[in-house]
Amino acid sequence: MRGCLIAIFLVFTGCFRPTEPQLDADVRVPDALTAELSSTGDFTWVTFEVPVTITNTGDGVLRFHDCFSFSVEEAADARTVWRPICMLIGGVAEDVQPGETREWILHVGAAISGPAGPDWDAESVEGTYRVRMSFGDVSGDRSTTRASNAFGLRAG
Repeated sequence: MRGCLIAIFLVFTGCFRPTEPQLDADVRVPDALTAELSSTGDFTWVTFEVPVTITNTGDGVLRFHDCFSFSVEEAADARTVWRPICMLIGGVAEDVQPGETREWILHVGAAISGPAGPDWDAESVEGTYRVRMSFGDVSGDRSTTRASNAFGLRAG
């Protein structure tokens, strides 16, 4: 009998694995945005702001680091067209609690011509894009990404 109890205990403890909190988010942006173009000397710049709404739909705290956590990609093929150049190592950590919705403004500025960076790596400014957000848990051990809904960008 004692051997049976040990076997049952081993089966149950071998199958029991505590689940880690799920990292998941809904990332939303407006459907249409307008970019400003400006020229200075040999450089032509595109700038625009993206209001980003993040809802934590998982059961774990989401952590991201302002500058390091966002990029812009083409909606059709998920090819990255812009990523910020971050000057500070580490950045500011932001947490979104389970069920919480937070809003941020993503400031995009890129060179479309001239020897400057970051670059806008698309054939045109006008097109359909998504914001990709990278985030992790508070321990820094796990991470994932989520893409926003698509938005149309036009030059204004």
